[in-house]
Amino acid sequence: MNDEVTIIERLFQRHYRRMFLTACALLGNDEEARDAVSEVFLYMLSARWTPEEQRAEAWLLVAVRNHCLNLLKHWRVTGEYPSRPPRREGETTGDVKSVDDANADVDSLYAEIERYIQEEVTEPIATVVSMRYMEQRRAEDIATELGLKRATVYQRLKKGINQIRNHFKER
Repeated sequence: MNDEVTIIERLFQRHYRRMFLTACALLGNDEEARDAVSEVFLYMLSARWTPEEQRAEAWLLVAVRNHCLNLLKHWRVTGEYPSRPPRREGETTGDVKSVDDANADVDSLYAEIERYIQEEVTEPIATVVSMRYMEQRRAEDIATELGLKRATVYQRLKKGINQIRNHFKER
């Protein structure tokens, strides 16, 4: 048990910041974000399970994202949204980015991806990717509107995602 605690402590120290920023971007509340990250580590501790070292960051980020999405669904159903504590201008939470800074980073990245899709991704792939991710349309709806088979829509989405991934990987 002691070895598991030590491993979890190392994972906490190494990955807390990114997990917290992810939770802040999704929940918009520092306290709720801290709680969400803590819940993920509590789960690992109670289940006596830790992810493989080389996959730990990805697993932890997905786990905190899923936990946050579940919280948002719960809040929507119950109508019990936590209130965001008021901030004084220029106030931050220590060395961690504020929610507004994290949201600005996410918005900037999405804007850059959208610009890349519009200017660099070739047609007809750009249209399908744009409809799916920018307009949040289902693949079935895209296929119907464009007169394509669903398999064609999925092929174009895959090609577009690969183009985007390769472009941003090279930066």
